[in-house]
Amino acid sequence: MLKLAKTVSRNHYGRDKVVPLLQSAKTTVALTQASAVRRQEITHLLARWTLVKEQIATVEADLAERVQRSPAARALLTLPEVSVVCAATIVAELGTPEDYEAPRQVLKLAGMNLVEKSSGTKRGRTYQSKRGRPMLRRQLFLLAGRWVKQRGGLYRGYYEALLARNGGCKTKAVCAVARKLVPLLLALAERQEAFDRDRWLAGRHQGTVAMEGAAAS
Repeated sequence: MLKLAKTVSRNHYGRDKVVPLLQSAKTTVALTQASAVRRQEITHLLARWTLVKEQIATVEADLAERVQRSPAARALLTLPEVSVVCAATIVAELGTPEDYEAPRQVLKLAGMNLVEKSSGTKRGRTYQSKRGRPMLRRQLFLLAGRWVKQRGGLYRGYYEALLARNGGCKTKAVCAVARKLVPLLLALAERQEAFDRDRWLAGRHQGTVAMEGAAAS
């Protein structure tokens, strides 16, 4: 129970909180009737959960096999923090990477292109359109979130600079990093080659990020 509580709460509930809760549960919420039926119900729920986990494992194994048959997906897997699900989703949503002339087309497909809400001659705030494919947008956002958490990561300096400029709004900064990821992901998928960190930092797209990372360190 302690291990489960720590996992679910992400280490916010330790022994000092779990033990009193268990002791309290014995005298406040414990069932005094139909215990055999309740026990049977719990057993059925656990069996159902075991079946679901087995099905998920089967699907993930099949997905991993399919990803290995896709050169574009294999190239994406060489990026840090890119999982099989992430690579498979991006490739499936993009279709043929060579069909895109510019990264902005991918941003529009994902609904991450910026639009401005204005009224007459008055300019309003800029926000993401969110009119594209939500699964692609979600994977880009999650990947960006994983990357900015890493000290010394490729976009850590860029992320911290954004936080300093926007008053510490983390969600807005992660969205900006997600948009910044698109040229890199599209280039790897098109070329179908493994990610080379040094080569990418030396490229014209990442010169600014490299300088920010050096300044941050």
